[in-house]
Amino acid sequence: MSARRTTATMAAALLALTFATTACSKDDGGGGDGGDAQAIPTAWSAQDATNTSDQDGDQQAAPNRKAIPATEKWTLKLAPESGSVAYADWPDAQQLYPRDRIQGLFPEATKLEQTSCAFGQYGNGNQTPKNATCSWYVTNSTERYVSDNDKSTFRIKLRGIGADSEVTKSWDSTRDQFRTEKKDGDVFYKDGTFGARRALFRDSTGLGSFVISDGQIAAWIDLEFTDFSFVSPQDQTPGKIGEVIRKQVFPLAIQDLIPHLPRQYS
Repeated sequence: MSARRTTATMAAALLALTFATTACSKDDGGGGDGGDAQAIPTAWSAQDATNTSDQDGDQQAAPNRKAIPATEKWTLKLAPESGSVAYADWPDAQQLYPRDRIQGLFPEATKLEQTSCAFGQYGNGNQTPKNATCSWYVTNSTERYVSDNDKSTFRIKLRGIGADSEVTKSWDSTRDQFRTEKKDGDVFYKDGTFGARRALFRDSTGLGSFVISDGQIAAWIDLEFTDFSFVSPQDQTPGKIGEVIRKQVFPLAIQDLIPHLPRQYS
């Protein structure tokens, strides 16, 4: 399918990435093969709160809504001099949530349309060789859309991949900033919730942010949800995305990707 060309820009705290629009290729999924597994749990367990605002997971089951977990581990190596992962080895953001995985998250959707993908930019105008962000329209036939701006949007952003200590440090710094901006409905989860290294959800902006990690290498992923009134019409109030997205969709979206970087090291 072809994708609309738009302009996307975002500063990533970890790797200072911005996004330059590219054409999307096929929308099927994929992933790399994994390295040698050494250790025990495949997901993280919820820890004690590191802040008084941290909460337990509050996942809700829903008929027909499901995770379709990845089946392959990523093969990633840290550069010894920088503690980073070469951009060429990053997965393509387009492959993180292929069509069937998005349909599993949103069984109410009657149409999925990939709209744009973008490379990441770093340094002096350099570009990542693969997409760092992709967007989808997620729509339902019962809704009337006057323009594309009325359509629900699911956006995936790969914010950074590198040493677990560095990724979590940068993510934690962003979380600290979000805490100062906390609004009703924003949730900061205890570390390890939903099997992720870190997770938070901002109902005020529709941002779900999380880190998956094998204990040595971690990936920071942001998901942005816009509108989705057809998913939770009775739950949505102006300026909020709604609890159905936070409690049902977001936890499954995390669980979809954990097998790419299953916990191997404590």
